[in-house]
Amino acid sequence: MATAESVGLEWYETGTVTVTKNSTAVTGVGTNWKSIGIKTGDIFTMDRTTLYMVQSVNSDTSITLKQAYAGTSGSTLNYYIIRNFAATLVGQLGAEITKQNAIYQTWMAGRVTEIGIPFDFSSLYKTTWATGRQYKALDIVMYNSALYVCVVAHTSSSSITPTNTTYWLSYAPAMPAGVDIFNYNTGATHNIPRGKNLGSSFTTAQSTAIRNGTFTDIYCGDYWSVSGLAYTYIDEDGVSQSATYSGTLRIVDINYYLQGGDTALSTPHVVVMPDANMFTAPMNDTNTTEGGYVACKMRTVYLRRARAIIEAFFGASHVLSYRDYLINAVSNGRPTAGAWTDCKVELPDERQMYGSCIFDSGASNGTDVFIRYTVSCKQFAFFRYAPNMMSNRQWFWLRNVVSSSRFASVGSSGICSRRAAGHSGGGVRPFALVA
Repeated sequence: MATAESVGLEWYETGTVTVTKNSTAVTGVGTNWKSIGIKTGDIFTMDRTTLYMVQSVNSDTSITLKQAYAGTSGSTLNYYIIRNFAATLVGQLGAEITKQNAIYQTWMAGRVTEIGIPFDFSSLYKTTWATGRQYKALDIVMYNSALYVCVVAHTSSSSITPTNTTYWLSYAPAMPAGVDIFNYNTGATHNIPRGKNLGSSFTTAQSTAIRNGTFTDIYCGDYWSVSGLAYTYIDEDGVSQSATYSGTLRIVDINYYLQGGDTALSTPHVVVMPDANMFTAPMNDTNTTEGGYVACKMRTVYLRRARAIIEAFFGASHVLSYRDYLINAVSNGRPTAGAWTDCKVELPDERQMYGSCIFDSGASNGTDVFIRYTVSCKQFAFFRYAPNMMSNRQWFWLRNVVSSSRFASVGSSGICSRRAAGHSGGGVRPFALVA
């Protein structure tokens, strides 16, 4: 038998009670059961082990149990009532709705045709509705993106015709196609990680849900499982190479760059990033950050391979271009210039991973740090909720300039780090915008 502790709810124990073996009557002293809202379905117990359901609350000092009390008779005894919140709240709400429905039905049955509103039920009527199906007053039906409300409780039958406004009333104007009225889909509401496997391919339905901005059944943290994906890319010698990729491509944010850039990005999108390094490569062949991120060999050469993988999976037309402010000049180990740049598949910024600058060495003009202009100034939502996913026991590059010879990185142990630009073992874990 369940115990009160296992139920996990607080109990009410004010006053004392008199109970009689084999009786369902319980009398209280110093109790106020009716006043404080003890309800049918709450749980009564004397020892927090044997539980009885409250059948009715007769007054502040009298309740009736559904089952006869099986313990020893006694008076001025301690007791406990566990509030069954589900039964109490839903039951109370249901009773109130039933009461209001009765009033509404009586009025509406006599008024619906009298008020003379031109209702069109031709699209709502379904000949396939089974005879005997129950419809309660205030039931809501969504059909062809419009809402209808049941006026009077009834069962479906041949007597209920599309023109019979006694039963159905137009409830609201048409809703946008694809909108879930009970869970309105937007980038904001879907940016809390869920973690669902979206499959092994990018489907037309998924693309449509992203591009129309509803993100139906797509959430931050969801992912695609990629296995044996064939792709080709041009290597640093200008030679076409073929390879396969297997890994997890995860949504780390939704609409991150929406309306951002010197030219606004207006297309709804998801930001996709692999859970593990796609491959390893240096930022530059030599230990220099000259030319910043824009001019480094990682961006000009090696990221071509990452772009080939992402476009092979999602389709090139679904990988968005956008504009961001990127560093293109370095002097004395500090960025000295930047520019609005066309972007597609890029390494993440420290802020996108950590939520703040760590090793980033923005230059100052004596008044402010003026070279940290970037749209990539917020932490990706996924890492805000799941910081443990930043570290995959593999270190990987970030695009921030740290010194004349080092770029920022995420360490294999999860620490914020920096590495020599020529380190050939640097992980490549880029991101892209997909629609």
